Amino acid sequence: MRLTDKVVIGAVLLGLTLVLMARRGNRKVDSYYASLRSDMLRAIDAQNTYFAAHGRYTTVLDSLRDPYNERRHFEPSPGVELAVTRADSAGWELVGRHQLLPTVCTWRDGAPPRPVPDFSGIRRLCTDPP
Repeated sequence: MRLTDKVVIGAVLLGLTLVLMARRGNRKVDSYYASLRSDMLRAIDAQNTYFAAHGRYTTVLDSLRDPYNERRHFEPSPGVELAVTRADSAGWELVGRHQLLPTVCTWRDGAPPRPVPDFSGIRRLCTDPP
């Protein structure tokens, strides 16, 4: 095998390695968005349950029950920060972000609650901070 053949093979292997590393980085970002999406959906379910019981929404996440285990209070996943910035009998607003993402995601709902959204496209609800 000549030196030029070895250089070409090395360059191809380096290129493949870089492509695989870039894809791995995208999977991490996708997992952060998946965690954020899951927590926002759980918060929406919990708020809708709270609204059905009390006739109004709440700004206090601790007063919400986990929709999948009603014995537990609602708790976001590690790295996810959620805040209800407005809540009354007419509607509410949820703001969420993941500590490792540069975006902020917002969900607004009114009374009566809308059907739970398809959050597969959660990035449409997210904006980069200024």
